[in-house]
Amino acid sequence: MDRLVEHHDEYLEWTILVSTATFCRKYWWHNFIMISIFVGHFLSFISSVTNVKYQVQQGRDWLSLFSSMLIVNVEIEMIGKHLSYYVHKHLLNNIFEWVKNLPLRDFDGIFKDKPKKTIRLARKYSSLFFAFYTPNFVITAVVYGIRLFSAIGQKHPWLRVPFVADDHPHFLIYEIIIHMYCFPFVGLTYPLTDCPLVIVGIQIMGFLDIINDAIGYLQKDQFTDQYPKILRKVYEFHNEFIQVFNNLNTIFSYVSLIQFIGSVSMFLCTFSLVLVYPKEILMYQNIACIFAPVALYCIFGQLIELKTDKIREELYQTNWYTFNAIDKKNLLLMLKISQLNFCMMAGGMYNINIYTLFQILKLAVTYCTLIIALL
Repeated sequence: MDRLVEHHDEYLEWTILVSTATFCRKYWWHNFIMISIFVGHFLSFISSVTNVKYQVQQGRDWLSLFSSMLIVNVEIEMIGKHLSYYVHKHLLNNIFEWVKNLPLRDFDGIFKDKPKKTIRLARKYSSLFFAFYTPNFVITAVVYGIRLFSAIGQKHPWLRVPFVADDHPHFLIYEIIIHMYCFPFVGLTYPLTDCPLVIVGIQIMGFLDIINDAIGYLQKDQFTDQYPKILRKVYEFHNEFIQVFNNLNTIFSYVSLIQFIGSVSMFLCTFSLVLVYPKEILMYQNIACIFAPVALYCIFGQLIELKTDKIREELYQTNWYTFNAIDKKNLLLMLKISQLNFCMMAGGMYNINIYTLFQILKLAVTYCTLIIALL
């Protein structure tokens, strides 16, 4: 576990480099992986579109058609995410520096070692998330590739080799190669574009816990003489949180909107496949992989709301009646600021919370039922 935490900043930096499609001199191997990823995305998009066109014209295989449409949706979603990350790369780098410097901060001695323990715990959770979340998608993609390789003669390909005729002597070999090459890179890139939000989000939630712990000192009579100093620290921490949160919300406003639209489309494809082929076990695994990122976005948004609401409640419980006039004014200002609705917004229009998750699932099931009824 300690080794994972030691490389925490490297995990975050690499996910940012991949998400923003940035080449760098620091990691030579990263540039090689980026080129391989670009080639994989290009081949995945072209070959999946080619297969969709072929299946629509031939009308022979629903499994192949919906599967190819799923890959097209994945590629469009990732292109949109990469563009949004790239546009806000400077904000993302600023947040990365903030996260990297958190363990090095010298918090006031009044709070002892509790803030550093909270930060270290948050970094452990972030490292564990990266260690288990990303490999899960890669393994799933590899399993899909192997499964399709073994069933390639059954005419259920997800990708179709473009510009190559069916009667070409090496057509099947090309088809196998393109599946085995593209799937692992799609499985690697897709979760990496979610990692910056979750890793940074866990650090922000840890920072909110530090603020709540600091407010707790304002409720203890033995720290009465330290109230002005503690309140000043709480005020500084809270303003710092607002700045970081606003930057994060700006970055992920369109990323989350793209994620939600893509999730509805991908749920539509997979639910349709499950209804048409209920015995296809891999489709249920596919639903889990689609559900995971959208659930992470919504759960993170919900937790941010709960933790910011807790700050407001804790401020009301302070021994404010013992404060001097200046501190009472500062507390009143903090209370007014804390009453603002701190929630993640998708495209600046939709709140990101658990309710949004259920709405996405409901919408996907409704459209799926309608399409199946029309087929």
